[in-house]
Amino acid sequence: MVPCSAAAAATRDDEQALTILRAIRAAIPDNGRLLLVEAIIPDDDSPHLAKDLDIRLLTIVPGSERTESEYARLLATAGFRPEPASGLAGADSVMVAIPAS
Repeated sequence: MVPCSAAAAATRDDEQALTILRAIRAAIPDNGRLLLVEAIIPDDDSPHLAKDLDIRLLTIVPGSERTESEYARLLATAGFRPEPASGLAGADSVMVAIPAS
């Protein structure tokens, strides 16, 4: 198990997120799993609490929440093979990322 902060998900800056995710990839064993629990915005037009949260956060902090495809791209660039996100209670979803070989 590799303990890590939620900074990769929390930062709205892609380069910062990639730096953190690449460090996690360097530390995680090839049979490990990265679980990303975040308010992931669905790529479709369906209603979702994460979309409401995104609008509210835009009024407070710069940047926005990421869509599932944006997280998948970040994770793939950092050396992971992301699986589709699964919804949890409320706005949160979990995305499992497997180290890419």
